[in-house]
Amino acid sequence: MKKQLLSAMAIVSLRIVFAQVGINTPNPNMKSTLDIISKNNNSGVLFPRLTTAQRDAINPGTTDAAVDGLWIYNTDTKCYDFWNRAQWISICGGSGGGSSTTLTQPLSGVKLMSYEQDPTYTFATTEFSEFFNSTDNFGTFPYSTVRTDGSSLVPDKVQYTNFATTNFQSYDIIGVSYRPFVDLTAAEVTAMVTFANTSKKHLYFFTENFNQTQKLNLLNQLIGDITLTSADIVGSVGANGDANTTNPCYFLTADPLNAPYVNGPFGKLQAGVHRFVDHAGGSSSFAYNKLSQSSNIQVIAADGLVNGIPQTNSKVGVFKIKNKNVFVIADGAPFYGGQPTVGPACLTPTIGGVRGRTPMKCGAGAANGTDSGVGILMANIVTWSLKSL
Repeated sequence: MKKQLLSAMAIVSLRIVFAQVGINTPNPNMKSTLDIISKNNNSGVLFPRLTTAQRDAINPGTTDAAVDGLWIYNTDTKCYDFWNRAQWISICGGSGGGSSTTLTQPLSGVKLMSYEQDPTYTFATTEFSEFFNSTDNFGTFPYSTVRTDGSSLVPDKVQYTNFATTNFQSYDIIGVSYRPFVDLTAAEVTAMVTFANTSKKHLYFFTENFNQTQKLNLLNQLIGDITLTSADIVGSVGANGDANTTNPCYFLTADPLNAPYVNGPFGKLQAGVHRFVDHAGGSSSFAYNKLSQSSNIQVIAADGLVNGIPQTNSKVGVFKIKNKNVFVIADGAPFYGGQPTVGPACLTPTIGGVRGRTPMKCGAGAANGTDSGVGILMANIVTWSLKSL
């Protein structure tokens, strides 16, 4: 009797060891240890949901093979991360945050366009080209941070007068630069909306005089759930050297959605320290009380913050449209083509210094002082876009 009982127990144990587990299915796939079926095709699976700090506190270590492949959902980056016994890897195209690394393949043939009115105040400045193609900043291409195959990151300079012969869809990233005196045409608006609504296309709209009819039309079509009017375009924030010392425009660093832009590979923007400095007095900014009515607006920089939060009378200098890869920046020349240490676009750590990763601030003798963060912001945004292509 004892032998029979032991035999039965052994058979049951073997079945348990070698059997597959099925949830909502009596016939789990033979090649899957666990086969989960959505009973009514209306449910999913929830993995442990942790912030970046909580994830890092796990500290899986590099010697324990049992934790190789540990998997969590990162609530800060809205992405799944896994541990590969060396580091946390994010499966998304953007930064995983903290110490994670994005699992991506190098890009090839990246195309950027500076769509401009003035060849000097432009997205495609010497500063931009030298910085993003410097081995001091990126190392030898290909480099995982920007995911290029060595293709030159020099935007094509296209004058708006050449719109009729320009194929927007042939580009990956377009920066619409400094256009204070001429409004967009209806055809340009259509082309930009189509571009922005195309997967993996990125649009930077940093111009001036946003209260012009077609510029408002473009923004309203892209945002979708509010209607901006000229009354919602208010005085510039941090204009001309950030003369507004009593109420500067700071970055919203506490918002986890802003993490890739305020804490990227080219520097960390600190709350109450780094300012968004608008180069031109006529750029204009946006009334927060109107933008806050949209569920599609992600504010990145604003003035009048209280405990890091915009107030009713705040003016917004930078925002992203959440459901699109569109950044709107109240500055007509974020990569100003003037002297390397003058203006908000200067990327040098010191006057006459070598362009380096951090800090990307204006030199101490520059007009905008040492606390202009627009260089860091724009470089982080560009690299985020390159990761996301």
